[in-house]
Amino acid sequence: MGTLTPTLWAVIIGVGVIYIATTLACILNIFKRFTNDMDRMIWTQVSIIPFFGALAYLLFGRKQGIRKE
Repeated sequence: MGTLTPTLWAVIIGVGVIYIATTLACILNIFKRFTNDMDRMIWTQVSIIPFFGALAYLLFGRKQGIRKE
């Protein structure tokens, strides 16, 4: 096991930033769209599953929420 190269560090940090940004965006969107606490809880738990949870919310959950004007 050697040390990590700067390029590998950049990739790791980039992937981490993308994960955190998409998860936070989903959670904020969940609290804007859903009025039912149970739906909020379920979709928040789903959205924190690394990568697939945020993708599942963006594909399926976002359509279920009510858009507040």
